[in-house]
Amino acid sequence: MIHAPSILCGSSPFYLRFHNVTVKNQRPVCSVETSRGIRITVQSQYVKSHDYPLPGKFLFVYDVLIENVGDTFAQLDSRLWKIVNAHGEVEIITGPGVVGKFPALNPGQSFTYQSFCPLDTEWGTMEGHFVFQREDQSTFKAAVKRFVLADVSG
Repeated sequence: MIHAPSILCGSSPFYLRFHNVTVKNQRPVCSVETSRGIRITVQSQYVKSHDYPLPGKFLFVYDVLIENVGDTFAQLDSRLWKIVNAHGEVEIITGPGVVGKFPALNPGQSFTYQSFCPLDTEWGTMEGHFVFQREDQSTFKAAVKRFVLADVSG
């Protein structure tokens, strides 16, 4: 298991804890969705100062917690992200695994990872799904509910 910052979601207002900093939020920068026994929790955070090499980009970090809350083994196979910027421009990102890994989760197990999304606008949204495979080789999609990429620090 990879350890990422704690993901705290709840009804508004909620508190977002990121790298030992707590920020009170009123906006949906966090999402939780359960599909076929797999619960996906995602939270995003705007990175104000960064060394990202592309000027004019806004950098957002997102933490993902994948939990097998069902009663059957599942292994992550691939992902799809739909990223929409403030102008409504859509980018679809697909690929195998997540951060180079294909986590295999028995019931009760979880996996966390952190990644980032550069945008050319001050805000946007992300949503998508992960494709999982069962022991019998059947596959299914675990949805990632839409969440906001925005600076909500006030």
